[in-house]
Amino acid sequence: MSRKANYNDDQESVEIEPERLLVHKLVDSSKAQRAKAIERLKSWINARTLNPASFFTYDDLIKIWKGLYYNMWMADKPILQEQLATEISSWIHEFRDNDQARLYIDAGFATFAREWWGIDRWRLSKFMTFVRYFLRESFMFLKNLKWLKVDVLKFTKMLRQNVLSANGNRSCDGLKLHVTDIYLEELAQVAGVVLKPKRLILLLSPFFNIIKTSDNEVLVKHVYKNLFIQIIQFSDVGIDPEAEEEMEAIQAFGRQAIEEEMETNNENDEQEEVALQFDYKLLSEKLVKVAKVENCKQRNRKQIYELARKFDALSRGIYPLSDERLPEVFESNRLSCEVDVNTLREFQKDLGELGHKKKSKTKPEEIDQLLEKYDIKKRRKKHRGKGGSKKKQQQKNGDDQ
Repeated sequence: MSRKANYNDDQESVEIEPERLLVHKLVDSSKAQRAKAIERLKSWINARTLNPASFFTYDDLIKIWKGLYYNMWMADKPILQEQLATEISSWIHEFRDNDQARLYIDAGFATFAREWWGIDRWRLSKFMTFVRYFLRESFMFLKNLKWLKVDVLKFTKMLRQNVLSANGNRSCDGLKLHVTDIYLEELAQVAGVVLKPKRLILLLSPFFNIIKTSDNEVLVKHVYKNLFIQIIQFSDVGIDPEAEEEMEAIQAFGRQAIEEEMETNNENDEQEEVALQFDYKLLSEKLVKVAKVENCKQRNRKQIYELARKFDALSRGIYPLSDERLPEVFESNRLSCEVDVNTLREFQKDLGELGHKKKSKTKPEEIDQLLEKYDIKKRRKKHRGKGGSKKKQQQKNGDDQ
């Protein structure tokens, strides 16, 4: 009986050993062993996703990602680091099943969020590059799926749960700030002008959630400034003020200045080619809806309404970062543009005829009829102040005395 038990144990160890060894080899002290483990892991992923019976679980991928994370930790040369980040990120496309690829993306971002607090300053740069490449390949995965709404919703839900959570995992706030900085840039590199405005709004949903429900004031301000204001600065209506200052600071000092200007022009041309096509009116309406939700933080609501006003102005061709006189978003504060000039003239004429009458002959019914005729009574209630008329205030003071 004991021999059979030992035989079964040996058989199980033989089945488990390759997987366990592969993950351990990823963090081996030998550079050659780590390189071999990376090559074998790629083939192993491709083979296991051929058969649904051998699909990875989320826990399997978490273990693999821990090995990959510390494999990058031990990579010391910049060129090797970039190659490794590119290769590991591209493995998203090695999975034969889309759900398995999503699990790989989810496990990757979850690993970054869990381990981010322990990165020292000497390794921070390479992991920031790693996150950038991984985010880019994640967008490429969505692009290959034609940016379908279902796939975009699954992706944004996953981001809200780890690297872009509004209130969870405060230990990776630095990662959240970094993803906010690179999000639009990498999305523009992959999507360009092809992505429709409604899908763009959908892809921004994690950031709407942050400015709506987050208690982290630093994160909310960072999203406000480095994402939403960036959209305004790089819009067709306005120009980035910082870019203007840089151009003014350029001094001619020979051929070097000419080459720098040519490089900046080429970079601007590339940005124009890959610019995201936002519908600013749609973005303004979305922000208003976000602000009206009950679970929206009161201190964030004012900032959201301000953003909505800016995008509403941008949709009308007004650059909102330079002009302080912004149009209002809400009906209670808007001018009544629906009333045409002829209607105003008719109202002025009727009001003048009524004003020429003596007070004793003027009936309250006539005033009410005039207000109802031009639908002013309802608006008057909306815009009426708290203080009342000056005459009523004087009468009240006299009674008090």
